This record gives sequence, structure tokens and C-alpha cells, in this order.
Amino acid sequence: MMNNQAEKHYINSLLATYITGGTLCVDTFLTISGCLLTYTFLKHIEKVKGKIPWGIFYLHRYIRLTVGLFVVLLLALTIFYKLGSGPLWHFVLDKFGFLGYCKNYWWSQLLYIQNYVNPNESCMIHTWYLSVDMQLYVLSPLILYPMWRWKKFAHTVIPILLLVLHISTFLIVYSKNLKLKYLSPIESTLEDVHNWNTYYYSPTHTRAITWLMGVLLGHFIYNLKTPKKLKRKFVIFMWIGSLILMLSMVLVVHPLTVDDYSKEIPWDPLYITFSRPLWSAGLCWVIFACYTGHGGPVNWFLSLNAWIPLSRISYSMYLTHLFVQVFKLGRSRTTKYFSPFDTFNEIFADTVLTIFFATCLYLLFECPIFNLEVWYYKFVGKKSQKKENADKNRNCIVENVLPLSIRQIK
Repeated sequence: MMNNQAEKHYINSLLATYITGGTLCVDTFLTISGCLLTYTFLKHIEKVKGKIPWGIFYLHRYIRLTVGLFVVLLLALTIFYKLGSGPLWHFVLDKFGFLGYCKNYWWSQLLYIQNYVNPNESCMIHTWYLSVDMQLYVLSPLILYPMWRWKKFAHTVIPILLLVLHISTFLIVYSKNLKLKYLSPIESTLEDVHNWNTYYYSPTHTRAITWLMGVLLGHFIYNLKTPKKLKRKFVIFMWIGSLILMLSMVLVVHPLTVDDYSKEIPWDPLYITFSRPLWSAGLCWVIFACYTGHGGPVNWFLSLNAWIPLSRISYSMYLTHLFVQVFKLGRSRTTKYFSPFDTFNEIFADTVLTIFFATCLYLLFECPIFNLEVWYYKFVGKKSQKKENADKNRNCIVENVLPLSIRQIK
């Protein structure tokens, strides 16, 4: 940048908290993931009386995540690095994990273990989230099945587990002396970023808290059965409280990342440990309010049909957006002049290009494979139904082996 000081001043300003505090959005997906998985699992296991086809349970998830991931991984290994040029091209590709890291650790990528095996040498750095999500999914039956089997499990074991995870996360952050300033791309050193990723940001055991909060919400919604009408004053109070809570978790980042921040005040471990659960708590109310009919304009906006096309390509957008940004940055041949307007202009342009490439990925690979999978499960389900109906006059309820979560994907 020609004006590095202007960029540094902007990053450390209150207006830039959407960047430094924006990482909380990741926990939005973890909370939603835990909520949806719990709700659909409990609903389906109740229908099949506990007889879950565990092989299909895991196979479907692996196929769902790996088809698109394999395509972009293959693209990174074979074609992408040949598409551009410039003095920064190979440097940028290597920095974002598109060269050596992909060649050395493609296997940990496809096994979804790179957040532990090679957290600082990740192939395509943004895909660390997939490892966390897959690991939580693999371990989920250890929580979800006892939750269905024993009604008090959700009210006893999970709160204890949440307490243990909070304590362990705080101790990790405190013992490793992790600082909130590491969220700033300007203030942090390479060693700071490595410590942040290795000990806090990437490991599943430090990111499972918000996922478990989503699990509790999904369990509560499932047992609620029929949404209840809440008092108007209570609804207003909860909406105001949740929005203030979520907004404050973003804005409070500012005083903790400025240059004159006092290093003697131990606020960093407290914020790092509790900011994400508090953000998730506010989000849980938003989800619950929309489910029970108290969402108002928020529920109307989130339920617009215009979101349906984007929801179908959202995973493809997640996979392809870094390709667009790396390609643009790697081909740079001149020094840029920083300004907030130009930054937002680039964000808009990146979003449009990402939507285009994500649509191509979805139509060419994700959608066809998904349709084949659905067709196969339906075929297996029909054969299973014929076999059950031929049994000795037993009035068995024959369920399709296709998990409910698959049928709900539109």
C-alpha cells in the first residue's frame, strides 16, 4: 500500500470492527449447524425407533462436503497456479496455501483433520472450518443419541461439558498469552498468527462451545412441539437484549486492539473465551423467535424467496471465494492506494464473481452428484419397503433409509 499509515489507522478505528470483530460470524454457522443437526436427528430417530443407518449417516455427510472440496482441491493442484502471473503471483499463492501446502497435505484436507495435523500449513486456508464441522458431526452421535435415549441428558451432561470447555479455553488463551490484537492483519506477526491458529482459532475443542449451544437450542425446539405465544413485553425485551449483546461483542473489539491498549489489563482471555458464546446466545434468540412466530421483520427478511438461489450455492461460494481474491491479489503489478470506498468496491466485485463461479461449481458437480445420491437412496428405500411388506403379516412402519436431513435440502 502507498499509504500504509492510513490503512493502519482505518483498521484500528471503530468503523473497521466489521473486520476485526467479523470473525464472530463463523460461530453463526456453528450454532446453526448444531441446531439443525439436533432437530433433524431427533425427529428422524423418533420415527425409526432408534434404528439409524449409521453408515449412511456418515457417508452422506462426507459426500455432501467432499464433492465440491475435491473439485476445488484438484483445481488448486493442477490448473489454478498456471492461470496468473506477476511478481507477487507465487508468493500470494504460497501464502494462502495454494502451492506447497496443497501438494504436501492434500490427504489431511480430504480426511478433515488439517486443523490438528497442519493448522499453520493448511491447503486453502479458509477450509479449516470444514475440518471442525466434520469432526463435530462425527462425534455428534455421542451426544445426540444419549439425548434422545435419556431425557435428562441435555439438562445435565451438556451444561457440564460447556462449563469444562469454557474453563479449558480460558486456560489455553491465558497460558499461551494470546491477544485480541492478533485479529488485526497489520498489528500481528507471523508467530502471533501461528499461535492464534494452533491453540485457539482452528482446534475443534475450542470451537465446539457455540456448536453445543446450537445443539441445546435444537433440542429445546424439538421438545417444544407447538410454538407458544409469548408476551409482547418479553419478546421486545429479548429482541433488544439480544441485538445489544451481539452488537457489543463486535464493537468491544475496538478498545482491545488499539495501539495504546494497556497490556496489564487481562481482558483478552475473558473476551476471547466468552465473546463467541455470548454472540451465539443472542443468535439463539433470533432463531427461536423466528421459529415461534415472533421474528417480525427479521423473519420476513430472512424468509424471502430471493434467498433460495443463494442458499443453494452458499457452500460453493464458500469454496470459491478465496480463489477470486487470491487471483486478483496475485496478479497485482502496481502499488495500491488504500481507501474505504475502494475496499467496498472490491468486496462487491468479488461477491459478484464468486456467485458466478459458485453457480458453475454447483451446476456442474454438486447438483448432479447430489441428485444421483438421492436417486440411489430412494431406490434402496423402495427395495427395502418391498422386502418388509413381504414379511409375515407384520404391521411394520417402513421408513426410507434416506436421512431426514437429506430430504430437507431443497
